[in-house]
Amino acid sequence: MELSRRNFLAGLATAGIGAAGMSLAACSPAKDQNTGDKQEATTEVEKSASGDWLGKEPEISDADVEAEEECDVVVIGLGNAGGILVGNLLGRNAFDQAKVMGDRLCVLVAAVGVGTGLLIIAARPLALQWAGLTPQATRYLSVMLFICAYYAACGCMANLTIAGIFPAGGDSRFGLVCDASVMWLVVVPVGLLAAFVWKLPVLAVYALLNTDECIKMIPALLHYRKYRWVNNVTRQTDSAVVSNA
Repeated sequence: MELSRRNFLAGLATAGIGAAGMSLAACSPAKDQNTGDKQEATTEVEKSASGDWLGKEPEISDADVEAEEECDVVVIGLGNAGGILVGNLLGRNAFDQAKVMGDRLCVLVAAVGVGTGLLIIAARPLALQWAGLTPQATRYLSVMLFICAYYAACGCMANLTIAGIFPAGGDSRFGLVCDASVMWLVVVPVGLLAAFVWKLPVLAVYALLNTDECIKMIPALLHYRKYRWVNNVTRQTDSAVVSNA
């Protein structure tokens, strides 16, 4: 089975609704409930657990498939390419040019990130229409697409700096500390508190768990402006000396 964004979101929504439905059924008092309410609650739980709320899976034959296409996320490619461009300039000791290149890449990636987020929001009505889900599942997917929009907008900048520019100058330690701190000291504890202590809705917990890129973006930009990544980490070998001579 091919793992796609649709399958992932549908599976996450299924697990969330199933857990929420079972929690409500387990915590609801046995008294002051008639037989009809109990049967209705049981039906909803069984429906959520079985995945019937997703609707009937469409049958698509191989003859109906016109083409299959694969593509990578644009912001990931920009981050990797940015590290190569900046690293090339740093290796030639062109530090001023590397700073200018880094600044231009930050502006470019910021524009691409915002554009990607707006594109997701613009395509949201079509995605909801084509998904063919039940009203409850459609509501979940609608909110999740908004979350994906801000996640993409923030993630592009963090990917460019932490995974691209900083390692190009040998400043990979900051990325390790920033990623580990934000994930395990902020996002995961807040997610656990939101789910098991504060008892927030599933979508609220999902939104909090997807704030890591937005949080990392702030220290990443502050660290970028310090220019500690401006270093030449290349080594000149004997063959390079002979070729230069």
